Amino acid sequence: MRYTKRFGIILAAIVFLSAIVFVAETSAQTRNSIRAGGGSSRPTVNRRVYYRRPFYRSRFYDPFYDPYFYDPYLSVQREKYYKEKAVRDAKREIAIHEEKYSRDGVITEKERKQMIDDKGDHAKAVRSLQKFNADY
Repeated sequence: MRYTKRFGIILAAIVFLSAIVFVAETSAQTRNSIRAGGGSSRPTVNRRVYYRRPFYRSRFYDPFYDPYFYDPYLSVQREKYYKEKAVRDAKREIAIHEEKYSRDGVITEKERKQMIDDKGDHAKAVRSLQKFNADY
């Protein structure tokens, strides 16, 4: 009974010192690979990779509250609106450029190429809308 306190202190000191030794001797995480000369241990760095969810799966977008997500009629109407808007925008672009180019009465090579490009965009938008209307 008289030596139990000393024995407990010595035992606690041994456990504490052995824990320090184990902590001090641990190495970095290693990767073992089999080679002709034996295994080698090299430290590796493990890092977290953060996955960024796309917008439609983000916390700001919930398809439960989006009527276009579930209703096919609304989806078709939306697509039709955007195709008609593309035609209107292309027409407006042509009108703006024709008005601007006809002010001075001379159309340069650059302006002519721009007009051809605008008319091509308009024709492409019209074809897309016609194809859409033929499908629906």
